[in-house]
Amino acid sequence: MNKTVEYIFEKGLDEKKLILSISLIQRRTCLNFVESRDSPAFNGTLFKRGKKCMATADLAGKYVTYSIHLNNTCMERDMILKLIYLNTQLRYEFAKCLGKHQGNITDNNMPDVMRTYNCFFYNDLKDYMKFDLDPKTVYAFPKKYSLTNNIEPKTLEQRNYAAELSFTDLKGLDGKICKDECKKYSPVTCKNSGFRNSAKCDSCVCPFFYNGRKCEKLVKPKKSHYCGSQYKTAKRNTNTQVLDINAECYYKIKPYYKKRKVQVKFTPIGGPIRWPCNSSKILEVKYEKDKSKDGVMPCGQMKEFTVKSDKGVSVLVYHDKIGTNFKIKMQYKAF
Repeated sequence: MNKTVEYIFEKGLDEKKLILSISLIQRRTCLNFVESRDSPAFNGTLFKRGKKCMATADLAGKYVTYSIHLNNTCMERDMILKLIYLNTQLRYEFAKCLGKHQGNITDNNMPDVMRTYNCFFYNDLKDYMKFDLDPKTVYAFPKKYSLTNNIEPKTLEQRNYAAELSFTDLKGLDGKICKDECKKYSPVTCKNSGFRNSAKCDSCVCPFFYNGRKCEKLVKPKKSHYCGSQYKTAKRNTNTQVLDINAECYYKIKPYYKKRKVQVKFTPIGGPIRWPCNSSKILEVKYEKDKSKDGVMPCGQMKEFTVKSDKGVSVLVYHDKIGTNFKIKMQYKAF
């Protein structure tokens, strides 16, 4: 696949937001995006308005061309990044199956193209996105999901994780497209599930909660006096801390013994509040061993909920600054 991607914006789109998102993914992968003021090349990407937020691969004569469809519901940075991710996956898969036949396609509809050139990538990507197909177009959409393992209640309202680019998405995409970019450089070992930055090769791209050249550091809050100690130990007896949502804070709660699990309960003080699911996250809790995965991010009617880690696994807790009197009681213990 050509790692230099030409792109063009349809008139009327917020170009500043789009360029910001493009620059972010370019700084973390080997992809090089180049704006074209003319019609994009057949291996380029057209950003255009659409009724649905999606990426498409379209049969246009002898070529497969690529577009990203946007509207006001998906113009936030991480949503734009997710659509760029879907677009890049389509480009990669079609480049792999079409090869030198791009520009020499003789079939008149997309299903025939996919059969002729064995473009059967649906099964490989079905866990990450959903597809539709019509005579001329393959449509790729984010696949909605919620986290339920080790969370009570199971019906907890959560953000639509699939609508935004996750660290797992980015790591998988980089591993697929950019795996050979840093072969000439000395090895770099990334900690905490980070991955080597193929745009620089001497540093790592870190999952949320971590930073440093090798992702070795827990992010420090800017106003630590609001947050208290970042590092906490869960013991048999319950400990309680009130989370004051007047500053960004990051916490790591580890079990006192490696064969114990951590349980953390979150209870809104003064009753539940409503936090829009399309706003920025107010709270994220990572409780799985693989800290590159998204943590649970409640939204909507904020109610009491509990998470439990596996044996010996720490729980990471983040809360945003929202500038209200809203508080959350956090109770944690080992069991």
